[in-house]
Amino acid sequence: MSEGGSPIEARELAENLLVAVVDGARQTFGQRLTAVYALGSVAHGGFSAHVSDIDVGLVLGDPLDGKDADAVAGLMSSIAASKQPFADRLSVFWGSISTLSSVSSGGRFPPLDRLDLKQFGRVLAGRDVRGELPSPTQKELVLAGAEFALRRLATDEVTAKLTNPEVLPSSDQKTMTKRAL
Repeated sequence: MSEGGSPIEARELAENLLVAVVDGARQTFGQRLTAVYALGSVAHGGFSAHVSDIDVGLVLGDPLDGKDADAVAGLMSSIAASKQPFADRLSVFWGSISTLSSVSSGGRFPPLDRLDLKQFGRVLAGRDVRGELPSPTQKELVLAGAEFALRRLATDEVTAKLTNPEVLPSSDQKTMTKRAL
């Protein structure tokens, strides 16, 4: 079954990858794993086999460990090595209740993804901690959006594609969709 199958087949393949992530996270973090969430389109609808990422949020026990970033990278590498459909599109956000609450620093869970977790996160494993988390402020969301735009969109390459109507459509479907959005 390919990634480009029917929407139902694609959704099943995405769910299979989520199961693999949960299993890998349990093996990697053991008792420190508080919760695993599906985020983004795979959690709240609109998943497309052609352009969607598989977004996952990990909530670990406090405090974060200095080796957690490497452990998350290892988890992502093992999933990528599995060659499962969509494994190359896995995006893992991670932190603890303290870091998601901005009480302490660490992890990787930008404000927009924290908002997605709070509003639409679908619990895959562990206990639902969304009620314990504050929503990001409007200021956090605006600053993160501006930083993203400057870092990812304000490059000569992207500007050239966005301003040249002949170049953008020649991009692959995922790139074109992300640039347009």
